[in-house]
Amino acid sequence: MAPTLYAAKLESQTDDQWRRRTVVADSPKEAQSIFETLEDNVAAYSIVDRTPPRQVMTRRHDDGVHAAVNLDVFATDDVARALSGRELLSFVEQDYHVEGDGKVHGPNLNVKAHIQAHYQSEPYKIVELEPVVPNADQLISGLVQLSQNEKAWEKAIKEMHDRGIPLNVVTGSLFGLTAQKMIDGSAPIVWSSATIQTSLHTVTYSPNQDTNDFFDDATNEVGASGTYAAGGVTLGSKTSTYDTASDQIRLDAGDFSATGTTITARRAVVWSNTGGASSTDPVMGWVDFGADVSTTNGTFAITWDATGIIVYDVT
Repeated sequence: MAPTLYAAKLESQTDDQWRRRTVVADSPKEAQSIFETLEDNVAAYSIVDRTPPRQVMTRRHDDGVHAAVNLDVFATDDVARALSGRELLSFVEQDYHVEGDGKVHGPNLNVKAHIQAHYQSEPYKIVELEPVVPNADQLISGLVQLSQNEKAWEKAIKEMHDRGIPLNVVTGSLFGLTAQKMIDGSAPIVWSSATIQTSLHTVTYSPNQDTNDFFDDATNEVGASGTYAAGGVTLGSKTSTYDTASDQIRLDAGDFSATGTTITARRAVVWSNTGGASSTDPVMGWVDFGADVSTTNGTFAITWDATGIIVYDVT
């Protein structure tokens, strides 16, 4: 079983306080063992016995308070004079109540925060234990954040691949000759009115950015299947915008979808169907899925990037 994040609700055996903790474990049994060990360690904690010595202990609370306490105020070289965690807890509780809502209130906030985080007379007991399963929004948000760190992203991709998660690194590029001909007018493409199609190709087609200019160069197209016909799927809802914030020209359209297909493809080509021979139909760009992608009587779908299918950066 792959390592999983587990969350537990823990309740005090001596008062009405509770807290939640998380650990990564290979099984629920291992997670329970880790939680129990952690709680035993907390119950056994003593300012006198702390190793290694630490000047300041901190804890962040649900209400945003960042509490700190200098432990050297309570621990001295003279063991007989030093306050133990139990004595300090007794001192705080003599004058100030301890709320059961997981937050620290009132005077002596930093001292009470330290006690609540690091000392208890008995281990908390586990009353709930379950794996943490993020929803789609949380998962996507986490992946977006992770992708901003190149090394962490590469490590995550490798680990997902090793665990058999079907996630590929998708890349894409434009064909240079078509872009040049669009600018000089020898092969103009009016995005809004042109018939833009996306075709699927096997791994044996290797796009050449410098020499491929028309659709007859895009070899090894997959066979017709379901709603996928030769030449691919015609894209609707085409838009052309200029984003002033990023200085980008963005060409976009509806996502690619072919239903009822049994297909294995490695690459997709975006091209303009002029209605004539394939040797006169400009190819605009291609996407490499990173690995073969297959369907069996299913829907072959491509979701275009939020910025568009083709982006020209003019910065």
